[in-house]
Amino acid sequence: MTRQQHQGDRLFIIGVLALTLFILAIMWAVLGVHALLLGRMPGHRLHQRVRQPRLWGGRVYTSAVAKVN
Repeated sequence: MTRQQHQGDRLFIIGVLALTLFILAIMWAVLGVHALLLGRMPGHRLHQRVRQPRLWGGRVYTSAVAKVN
């Protein structure tokens, strides 16, 4: 393989990782807004682990907004 092919492979892997992290961040923000607006967590597992969903949702939303700015 040539050097350009290795660089192309690295860029592809970085792109896939960036897209995966972006999708996870969007999912986390959606869960936070759901908890903030409705006051409950979706699913059985999250419902058991989070005691104050509105507070949790507010923290998630605040951290997402702070990272964008």
